[in-house]
Amino acid sequence: MLFWESKLIHKLRGKTSVPNLHFVGDEKTEDGKIYHVMVMDLLGKSLEDLFQECKRKFDLSTCLHISVQMIRRIQIVHQERIIHRDIKPDNFMTGGND
Repeated sequence: MLFWESKLIHKLRGKTSVPNLHFVGDEKTEDGKIYHVMVMDLLGKSLEDLFQECKRKFDLSTCLHISVQMIRRIQIVHQERIIHRDIKPDNFMTGGND
């Protein structure tokens, strides 16, 4: 699953605000446990985090601005023939540069 997600991130790189992917693979601990690892840039807070900080209220201007950005990003994802299937405020992060 993690490998598939990394392929999607790689496919979307440069087309919309996705974090840079630095490493995907398996790491073995000293006690022999194997973990699947994906290392990417740390982004800002999620839309859900910001909504909580604002006491669950955004003004109209903020809602419109966020809505336009979300729709543009999902359009790009769909243009790449990808269906997200888990669209929610927790999965939209702040901190991009566009």
